[in-house]
Amino acid sequence: MGFSNGLEDFPLVQVSAVTYRTLFALTESFISLDISVTSTGWGRWRDGVYETGTFSVQAPLEDSRGRRREFREFLTQLFGTTNYEYVFIEKPIMGVNYDTSSSLFQLNTVPDDMIDMSLISARTIIREDNNMWKSNLHKVSGFKSKIKGDKDIKGMVQDSLRLLDFDESDRFLAEDEWDATGLAVGVIYRSLVLKKAKALKKPKTDLRKGYNIKQYDNELDALEFAEKRKGKVYSVDFTDSKLSILTNFKKLVTEQGSDWVYVLTAPTAKLGALALDKGLSLEYPVSTLVVWKR
Repeated sequence: MGFSNGLEDFPLVQVSAVTYRTLFALTESFISLDISVTSTGWGRWRDGVYETGTFSVQAPLEDSRGRRREFREFLTQLFGTTNYEYVFIEKPIMGVNYDTSSSLFQLNTVPDDMIDMSLISARTIIREDNNMWKSNLHKVSGFKSKIKGDKDIKGMVQDSLRLLDFDESDRFLAEDEWDATGLAVGVIYRSLVLKKAKALKKPKTDLRKGYNIKQYDNELDALEFAEKRKGKVYSVDFTDSKLSILTNFKKLVTEQGSDWVYVLTAPTAKLGALALDKGLSLEYPVSTLVVWKR
């Protein structure tokens, strides 16, 4: 069995090979920040163009206000007047040195404060744990170390990105630039691909939630209405089933998925809780329901 990263079932990705640009194109725009005390790597995606760079705060650790001021000036230039869809930030890790940890945490929250004060503009901030984004970067790239027990994390990030066609041939890239890019790939893969792919693979199975229902007293009228809906029609007769319509539908949608326009025929007495919940008529001996996703 070949490697699968879940993108083959993702409707927004119709390509034969996944690249970093494939993933970035799932967003309108973003800025990715790998913030550290000494140097911050950044990646910026807008108008289909990806750029990277680094920034170093010059003020000493003891000058916390000066460091925050420098960082604000840097972010002001980086963001400009663009309203970014996402900002990706690596979660800070508490170290043993108080001054270093304090400075790191202060810089990490500067983007939030600037957005609140309308100094820069972004719609969503996503913070990601270091191990989480690296794990998802490796998954989407299909990277596997040739050396068992290899702990070269820096090399893993770069090799994973190269597998996704990230080309650094134009100039030498600092480690922080690699990390900012890897962070973006890992976050996008988790939040925009895996979550939606998971939702696609696990359809809602409760007929009372997430579905439109129209009741008929005969199958012909129901089928005529169903044919006018968007989607293929799937007709099932539950007349001889001893189970409730809710149980039968759960089994059906688990096997067939939720993209069909279902035409379900069953004794009205078997509608049970569904009839009460949806206000369905109980006057027909047999009911035919047209069911489709909201």
